[in-house]
Amino acid sequence: MSEQGLADCARTLQVDDLYNPTDPWAAFVVNAIKAKELFVRDKAYIVREGEALIVDEFSGRVMEGRRWGDGLHQAIEAKEGLEVQPETEVIASITYQSLFRRFEKLSSMSGTALTEAGASFRAALLSTTRHTRAPRAACPETPDPTQPQRNSGRYTS
Repeated sequence: MSEQGLADCARTLQVDDLYNPTDPWAAFVVNAIKAKELFVRDKAYIVREGEALIVDEFSGRVMEGRRWGDGLHQAIEAKEGLEVQPETEVIASITYQSLFRRFEKLSSMSGTALTEAGASFRAALLSTTRHTRAPRAACPETPDPTQPQRNSGRYTS
């Protein structure tokens, strides 16, 4: 924001300094500018039933229960004339790695399992050949000492 913009904001808000630590207005002003200029309705968010809902920028899905932080969501609610909800407070946080270390056993699921399920099912339906063991008489328990032995690939000394 330019010096002239800061002066205009301070005059409009009737404060001497937007960055005063006891009465900080700068973050509110920046969020208001972001909400007005950068966050477009029906692209970055939608308004449904009196609530501003975030739209995921990659998938286009509505992210129920998610809110932007640092007062940005409140600025968007004010922009749209909605009831401004209090900002959510983070009480505790944990990394995924630390969370998973708390469990003795873990399991997972592939994100591509559903798309590959059809191919796996068709492969399971293919006919298979069943191999049976040779009769015991054809496989003597002790090798014939007069016959040369085949090396099974294992090291012998």
